[in-house]
Amino acid sequence: MNIKWYSLLGILILLIGCLPSNSKKDSSPKSTIFIQAPLDLSAIEKLHTTIKHAADTILQEEIGTTELIISPQEKYAIFFPKKRQAITAYYVYDMYLNGKNLLFTALDNLKASTLENVTLGSHVTFFGDLNKEMIDLVIFIGDPKKELLQLNQEVKQAVHKANKEYKLTHKVDLYDITKSEQFTFLPHLSLGHLRIKAIKELIKDKFQANKIIEIIKERIIKAISQEVSRILSTNKNISVNKLAVYDPKTRKYIKTINIDLPSKSNS
Repeated sequence: MNIKWYSLLGILILLIGCLPSNSKKDSSPKSTIFIQAPLDLSAIEKLHTTIKHAADTILQEEIGTTELIISPQEKYAIFFPKKRQAITAYYVYDMYLNGKNLLFTALDNLKASTLENVTLGSHVTFFGDLNKEMIDLVIFIGDPKKELLQLNQEVKQAVHKANKEYKLTHKVDLYDITKSEQFTFLPHLSLGHLRIKAIKELIKDKFQANKIIEIIKERIIKAISQEVSRILSTNKNISVNKLAVYDPKTRKYIKTINIDLPSKSNS
């Protein structure tokens, strides 16, 4: 009797295991992409040399070096300018790659308006967590008529549309919406990166590390703000005529979306 019971139980377990599950995760590989407005601003190019020089001077004075030397063959600049210029309109974290075409189609059908009143701002600050490897030095973008905010919302709607279509078929979200929308949209342009982890490795008194990092941050912000005010006193206008999908893993744009569209007054 016991043998029959265990045999029946084993068959039932096998049958249950063969049944389809609605909660089963999509097995497609994932990737993270950024939807950006690429820029080519001569004013920002002028800032590169002065930013590097100012940051290196401050680092030399505060921690005695501008480089983290790993070995005779390997060394890293503690601060380095970011040469690629782009305003990120939307982040798409942990996207299933088998839904990429759905996303691209949604972006191709994007309905946007010409950006007519976007400028480089004067406010400079750092973004990022001091517990991470590095933080970003950024400059805010002037958006008095909320045109970039509107672009952000339109891109967001397009990605949400792709997500809805993907979920109908795969029963899971196309990407991590919560992570992608965790921060309020603040139009900005990254000017450079400061290696926080490297600074901590160089500071002997670990209890003073965060205090020294804050001093370095404040001094760099002050120095770069002065350079921004000088260089951007006349040339502040920004022209945005396309969007692009950037893959941070390969550091390449994998798709371009033209937005040479009529302005709101003509629509």
